[in-house]
Amino acid sequence: MRKTVVIIQMLISIFFLSPSLLAESDAPCYLDIENTDKIEPEIVKNLSSTLISKYINKISIIPNSGVSSKACLYQVSIKKSDETLLVTVSGHKINGIGESKKSGFDGIQQAILRAIYDGGKEQRREICRDFSGKIEEKCSHQMSPTMTKLPQIDLSAFKQQTGKRRKGICSALQSNRRYSHCDLEKKHYTNLNLEAADFSGVDLSKSHFNNCNFSNINFKNSNLEKSVFTDSTLQGAIFDSANMQKSRFIQSDISQSSFKNADLEKANFKSASLNQLIMIKANLQKANFDKATLNQVDMTGANLEDARFKGATLNQVNLTNANLEDVDLGQATLNDVIR
Repeated sequence: MRKTVVIIQMLISIFFLSPSLLAESDAPCYLDIENTDKIEPEIVKNLSSTLISKYINKISIIPNSGVSSKACLYQVSIKKSDETLLVTVSGHKINGIGESKKSGFDGIQQAILRAIYDGGKEQRREICRDFSGKIEEKCSHQMSPTMTKLPQIDLSAFKQQTGKRRKGICSALQSNRRYSHCDLEKKHYTNLNLEAADFSGVDLSKSHFNNCNFSNINFKNSNLEKSVFTDSTLQGAIFDSANMQKSRFIQSDISQSSFKNADLEKANFKSASLNQLIMIKANLQKANFDKATLNQVDMTGANLEDARFKGATLNQVNLTNANLEDVDLGQATLNDVIR
């Protein structure tokens, strides 16, 4: 009987105290980062947490009370030797090393991906499916015709009406009218339906719009500097090449809209929900995306220097050839971000 009790106690001890078994159960896993050179600490933290959560195990925030020495722990170490970033990732199911000659966001992402790829076989195909362009030398033999890419943003659901619109009356704005002849700066509008109206080239600087319907509207080449959109609908709007410096979007729906080549320096998208936007080559320098949610946003070639994404969530965002110098990604969550 005594021998049976001892065996049971041993089994219970192994089951509850083994780190490997903890990692496979519902017990939380945590991240321990060694970054003595202080290389972009926030970017390292966010990329490590996001990539390990995606390909290995979900990472939880370490509680104020700390964690047990037996807890599921993933250790990430990053160092710089000459011009090379060296990253090691170790923990349950992984023990890998990665390096990169690049700097900043690109280099950190590439080195972590290489370390995760090197550390285990289970996640390799999925990594190559998502980031083949980042580690081509490792993924060349993993490529398959069924690899997924960032979905192409489709604006067909909100098609712009074709044909020349009738000239509208500047003092009585209506939908489906053309207002290129109007001077509308410093105006305040409330409860207007301006669906499919054409404001291309119009000066709307410092104007305020509250609870307005701008679906499928054309603001191409317009001056919207310091304009404010509050509780308004802008689905399928065209802002291409518009001047939108210091513009603000407050609780407004701008899904499936286009901002190609728009100047959005210091624009405020704080806490906004941004779905299926085209921001190709837009100037987003010092733009504020704090706590915003970005879903399927194409920022190819955009200037994001000094932009803020504190606490933001980025899902399937394309940052190919974007300028990410001094971007603030503090506490941001990155999922399927292409860079």
